[in-house]
Amino acid sequence: MIIHFEDKELHSIDIFGGGRGIFTPDSLNTQVVAPIEYQSKIIDYNLKDKETNLYSEAEIHYVDMVLKAGNVNVDWTSNYLNAF
Repeated sequence: MIIHFEDKELHSIDIFGGGRGIFTPDSLNTQVVAPIEYQSKIIDYNLKDKETNLYSEAEIHYVDMVLKAGNVNVDWTSNYLNAF
């Protein structure tokens, strides 16, 4: 795990060697209605740009959907997901 700071503020967190997580939406978020479980070999949480990147064997579980892709980029500002 590598934690990056810029100007004394947390910028990003990089997880190597496999990682998994659960995003639990805020109760006021009407666009995401259930927790999102995800995993991949590398996870890059970019807090400054509000993006998460899953690299290599990305997998996301949401409600009754499972998405598997080589890589996934999630933009949390727009709630846009790009799998490739």
